Amino acid sequence: MRFWTAIALITALSALGLTYEIAAGRVLAPFFGTSLLTWTTVIAVVLAGFAVGSALGGLVAERPRPAALRIVAVALVATAVLMAVSPLVLGLVYGLGARGTGGMALAVTVAFLPAAVLVSLPSPLLAKMAVEARPGREGSSLGAVLAAGSLGAIGGAVLAGFVALPLIGSTATFAGCGAAALACLPALRGSGAPDPARRRALARGGRGGGCPDPGSGLRI
Repeated sequence: MRFWTAIALITALSALGLTYEIAAGRVLAPFFGTSLLTWTTVIAVVLAGFAVGSALGGLVAERPRPAALRIVAVALVATAVLMAVSPLVLGLVYGLGARGTGGMALAVTVAFLPAAVLVSLPSPLLAKMAVEARPGREGSSLGAVLAAGSLGAIGGAVLAGFVALPLIGSTATFAGCGAAALACLPALRGSGAPDPARRRALARGGRGGGCPDPGSGLRI
C-alpha cells in the first residue's frame, strides 16, 4: 500500500469514528435526554471502544499480511452493519426496560461500543503499512499518521455537527457512517503487494549484499 493511501484511510476512519460518536450523543436524547451525564457516558464508552479496538488492531497488525488484511476487511463490513443498526439497538434496549443512569450506561454500551471497537481496529495495521512504505523516514511517517488521526477527528466533528446531523438527521447519519466504512474496502485491494518505495529499498539492499528480513517484501 502506498503511503498516502494509508494516510487517507487513517484520516477517513478517524473522521468516521468522531462522526459516529457525536451522532450517538444526538440519538440518545429522545430516550435519556441531553445532559452532562449522557454526553459523558457516550464519550467514555466510545473512547473505550477506540482503545480496545486499537489494542486488538495491534495484535492483528503482527499477523501475516494477507491474514491481517482479511481481518481488517471483515472488521470494516461489521463496522458498517453495526453503525447502521445502532439506533435500532438503542431503541430495543430501551424498550426492554433500560432506565435511569445504569440503564442509560447499559444502552450506550450495547448500542455503540461494538462499532467503536471495530472502526478503530484497522488503524494499527494502516499505521504500520504507512511507516513501512517510506524506509528511512520512519519519524516523519509516524508523525503524519498521528496528524492524520487528529485531522480526521476534527473533520468528523465538523461534518457531524455542521452538516450531517442538521441536514439529514441521526438515522441517515448512522447509515452514512456504515456506507463510509464500506467505501474504504476497495483501498485494501492489492495492499499485499510491496510498495514501490519499499521495493526500491529492498533492491538496493540486495545489490549491496544486505539480507532483508525474511519475507518482509512479500507481505507488504
